[in-house]
Amino acid sequence: MNRLPDLETARKKQQMGFLVHPDPSDPAVQKAYAERTCPNFYMYGRLPMWDEDFFRDRLVALRKLGLQNVYFKMAGYDVADMERVLRIAAENKVDMVTFDGASGGSGYSPCAMMNEWCQPTVVMEANLVKILEKLKGEYDVLPAVNVTGGFAGEGDVFKALALGDGNITAIGLCRAAMAAAMNADAVGKLIASGNVPAHLQKYGKTVQEIFADLPQNIDVVFLPINGVGNNMNMVDAAAFAKKIGAKVVVPVHVGMFDEIDPATFPLENKVVPQLYKEIAL
Repeated sequence: MNRLPDLETARKKQQMGFLVHPDPSDPAVQKAYAERTCPNFYMYGRLPMWDEDFFRDRLVALRKLGLQNVYFKMAGYDVADMERVLRIAAENKVDMVTFDGASGGSGYSPCAMMNEWCQPTVVMEANLVKILEKLKGEYDVLPAVNVTGGFAGEGDVFKALALGDGNITAIGLCRAAMAAAMNADAVGKLIASGNVPAHLQKYGKTVQEIFADLPQNIDVVFLPINGVGNNMNMVDAAAFAKKIGAKVVVPVHVGMFDEIDPATFPLENKVVPQLYKEIAL
């Protein structure tokens, strides 16, 4: 659910197929907006209303336009739903399917609950392994499968890969990495102000002294720039990239909840990703 800034934006989003409340096409709502008595407009995501046939035809059309890689992002739905998704992916040569077991699952949903609140990640993965073992005997090639949702360290990753028994391609760390970055930012500000946390004082008094063992000469960094939620905005991302001395910066996480053009990212060493094309670094 996203709050929209004005009537014009609300009308555009409605024309794009989003659910918008109150209805911006309603004359009464437009009159109330003009009189400054209309409540805020909210845009709600909606599940795509498609079946297997529609998806197949749509994918064929997109591939004719140049689409090279196809990725699914799913939640820990019921076992029958997960199997259906993997069958769709296998039959249409989808490259990767990510299953997210965090909180209520993933997706642009108007509420957290998705299909009985989603399976816990470890249960979801165990069920995925059973499904993938079953599908091995039916399809020559299966998509890569990524599992995410609640992983915080390398130990969790190794355990999840072991549980996957060769069926799980990768494990995704999302919130843990963001939390680490946000905490480091807060600590960095304390150090810059002269308030070095007590447990770090034995290592030094400056960021350079305290974090002298961090890796240098970073080749490439991928940074979110839309500023939505806990994401960096353009200014934060540019400052971070300069601070760590990254040779190449790839601005990402734009275009879904915003209208930001990554080409306007203010660093000369940026590489702007293009839809359906490999990133040349």
